[in-house]
Amino acid sequence: DLGTGEEREVCGLDLGGNISWQLAGCYGRSLVMEGTDYGREISREEMLDDNVWRDLYLNSEEIFAVFDLDSRQLTEKYRMPNRNDSSALAEGNQLYISDEGEGVLKAVDLRDGSERILCRQENDFFRIWYIIGDKLCCKNKDTDATFYYVDIHTGEISHSALVNKSLGWSLEFRAVLDSEVLVIYDCEALPSELNEDAYDILQYKYALISKEDLFSGNANYRPIQMTGNGM
Repeated sequence: DLGTGEEREVCGLDLGGNISWQLAGCYGRSLVMEGTDYGREISREEMLDDNVWRDLYLNSEEIFAVFDLDSRQLTEKYRMPNRNDSSALAEGNQLYISDEGEGVLKAVDLRDGSERILCRQENDFFRIWYIIGDKLCCKNKDTDATFYYVDIHTGEISHSALVNKSLGWSLEFRAVLDSEVLVIYDCEALPSELNEDAYDILQYKYALISKEDLFSGNANYRPIQMTGNGM
């Protein structure tokens, strides 16, 4: 309770099935849960052995389920094999899935399990990072710092080349307003004396940018006057 500071347990995470659950989202009176199903109980020793765990993980499945707070029932809604490169993001009653094995980015309605394809990924794999308004913010490869924005209604894709002005890193989103987004768009940094591939950040620089400019790649920032290092 943010008003009183009092806490109460909503539900435990031991929901059965030898699956370690974590909270992925919520809507209405339902919690969206995500867990990895290894098919059996995994020992601590197996989890700490990187080679053993990797083999177990590649043969496991990722599960998304809905826990109803009133009925106390957990209902599985979607599962996918972890042998494929994939990413997922829960927002409201929708689960967005990007699956390299299927070659599609799709939306799953967590109320009834229905699926719809937003776009196909025949040559690229989109990893979902955030959602801003009605756009999924995605990257097409781990080394690409730019974002692709996928419309959750039409599947239309737009690309923005905006990156951190000084270092070329990905923009960092800090808050979403009605028509603007607060981002870390620049920084003051010095090369690290300990690692030639790293930097010591002296100050992060924040700015507001309209959603329209962000999605279309126009660097029309409204810089925030910084009074500290922004960390």
